[in-house]
Amino acid sequence: MWLLSYCLPQFQYKIPAGTFVASALAIAGAVISSAGVYSFRRARTTVNPLRPDSTTSLVVSGVYSISRNPMYVGFVLL
Repeated sequence: MWLLSYCLPQFQYKIPAGTFVASALAIAGAVISSAGVYSFRRARTTVNPLRPDSTTSLVVSGVYSISRNPMYVGFVLL
């Protein structure tokens, strides 16, 4: 994206308070992802999706009562 904006400057546009918006989204993403990991740790189950046989419980409380995949939502925002 940076290279494209450099090569085609006529398509550049500034977003007012863009740095603030980007920072707020990144912080929100980090908080949401951390809350998902915290919920897994509190339930004493694995966070690793490559080892489903290591799971000990199904987490449906905390941030998981709002979103089915809060860690992915957090990573998208981040």
